[in-house]
Amino acid sequence: MPRASRSAAAALLLLGAPPAAGAPVLPLPKDDGAVVREYLAAHRRFSARMCRPGVEKGFWERNRRYRDGGHYVPLLPDDRVDAGTIERGLPLLEEKIRWLGGVMEGLRRSRGFGPVLREARALKGEVRRLLALKEAFDEAPDGRRRERARLRSERALVKFGARVRSLAESVPF
Repeated sequence: MPRASRSAAAALLLLGAPPAAGAPVLPLPKDDGAVVREYLAAHRRFSARMCRPGVEKGFWERNRRYRDGGHYVPLLPDDRVDAGTIERGLPLLEEKIRWLGGVMEGLRRSRGFGPVLREARALKGEVRRLLALKEAFDEAPDGRRRERARLRSERALVKFGARVRSLAESVPF
């Protein structure tokens, strides 16, 4: 007998005849409450085994230390400082310090943020225009006007995206 046939025959012997149409594959007790009670009992056993007292408190303590003002010191499971991780991260930290120095120097040489602020204000006006185009699209009485509003909106959105990218690239931070 081929292997697939043997496993199918074994399944039929273990499970019995295939269920009738509409019958559950695995018979459940008629009382839904019994199913819920069984689930809750299994959940309590799992929690008792996996969620020992103090685990959650330890998690929140580690989470607080991790997020505490951005000053994260990697620790090993025995709460010793993980020097290897720190050493691997030092080149990146040095690179970031150099980058920040360059940004600060560029800001010292700049004449202020006037052009950036003017462009940001202009972009707010563009957002209002895009919202008006969306409203025109939503309230268009017929398909032709709706399509015209959609095309105008798409063109305006492409221009808006280009201006936003240009603004983002012009700011050094």
